[in-house]
Amino acid sequence: MDPFEHALNRHLAPRLRGAGFTRRGSTWSRRRGLFIHQVNLQRSQTNSTLDSRFTINLAATLNVAGAAAGRMVLEDDWVSRLDPALRPLRIGQLRPGGQDHWYRYRPGDPASVDTALQAASADLEAYGLPHLDTAPGPRQFGLALVIVPAERLWRRVRPSRLR
Repeated sequence: MDPFEHALNRHLAPRLRGAGFTRRGSTWSRRRGLFIHQVNLQRSQTNSTLDSRFTINLAATLNVAGAAAGRMVLEDDWVSRLDPALRPLRIGQLRPGGQDHWYRYRPGDPASVDTALQAASADLEAYGLPHLDTAPGPRQFGLALVIVPAERLWRRVRPSRLR
């Protein structure tokens, strides 16, 4: 196991498991009522063996399987996919100053990796999880919630298959 994954399992993963999240790849999810909260660890595309960084994305999407039973759905996840201006909230937006924040580390240095993941875990504890706990729905993440009939939403998402 590489040092990053090892430190991730020591610092961040236990905190998220304790908060009710389950992991799939680099994303942890939990259900809260009609919503699914997600915490995503995003590594930079420019990472190298000498210098790397990551950030944390937070999102809340509708649990469509639970909400679509009445043939009405809240259009949230689909809106975010169709409109690139609507993106998940980054942890840096919740930190003092509200600026985008990336945690830097040196991949070959376990102490550097540990320090970065400890800082990320502390920020998630101080800002990310409290935000998710007090904001169960997509409205807190800048996503428009519009109630539409499921058939109309399907036409908007897949227009070529219904004509």
